[in-house]
Amino acid sequence: MVDHTSRYDLVVFGATRFVGRILCRYLLEEVGINGAVKWAITGRSQAQLDALIAELGASQSAPDCCRYF
Repeated sequence: MVDHTSRYDLVVFGATRFVGRILCRYLLEEVGINGAVKWAITGRSQAQLDALIAELGASQSAPDCCRYF
């Protein structure tokens, strides 16, 4: 049996790239971290994800980070 429940409503792949940064900024401003939409960011570099979170000023209440390759 397949579980079709998901942990997130939206996952931003490539969050540290140009368009990903714009989308993350928008989501943070419009939805927030604990809003109606549960979202996460992904990228190839944990250091770049951490830098993005700091740049957005979301270090205290950051979106979930998932690394992918």
